Order: sequence, then C-alpha cells, then structure tokens
Amino acid sequence: MHTTRVSIESPDLPYLFRAIKYELKDWDTYSLADGIYLFMKEEYYYRINSELMTVATLDMTAPNKCEMRIVTGGGAHGMLGVTWGSEQNQNQKIIHALEIICEVKSWKIRVEDVPYKAKSAE
Repeated sequence: MHTTRVSIESPDLPYLFRAIKYELKDWDTYSLADGIYLFMKEEYYYRINSELMTVATLDMTAPNKCEMRIVTGGGAHGMLGVTWGSEQNQNQKIIHALEIICEVKSWKIRVEDVPYKAKSAE
C-alpha cells in the first residue's frame, strides 16, 4: 500500500475542485459532506497482473487550502508481495496532474509520502 499526502494553497478552491474533478473524470466521485469528497478507481496493471485500487480524499473545508490523501493498494504480486512500483506510480499520476494545475496558477503545493505501517495481528 502506498499513501501520499498533498496540501495545496489556492485562493480559488471552486476552480481547483473543478480542475481535480476534470483530471479524475473517469473516477467514481462522492460528496461526503460540504467540502469533503471521495474519489475511487480500480485499474488493471499488466506488469503485476493485478488490479490496483486507489482512493483519494479531498478536504476543502479550510479557507484557501485543501488537503488530499491518496492511498493505492492491491499491487503486490507473488509470494514476496513485490509491487514493482505500481502503487507509487498510480499516486504519481495524480500528483503530476495536481503539480501542473498548481504551476499554471502559481499555487503552492506540498507533497509528502506517508510510510506504511502494518498493524500487528492481535
């Protein structure tokens, strides 16, 4: 599983939401509450012979700032659970689109990979 946290400072959150929704147009989109959205997509990756499930949450409740968390899983292959970078690659596709939007609009973007911590069986 690969998790990435993205923060964007934007004076125009409605435009940012429309741009994100356009970039993720083939994703299932749900409004969870005012300013909080969920995007989901399942995609087959040939090189790992597996489906990846990606879920992204978008929190636009703060003024002029949004937080997005992108989680991709299911890319492990074989007995060792090798992902061949597929999970990180899926997250990078989204991040690249966000970076282009922010570059064009001169908005600040911060990207942070979140280390995966497996929960121990109790």
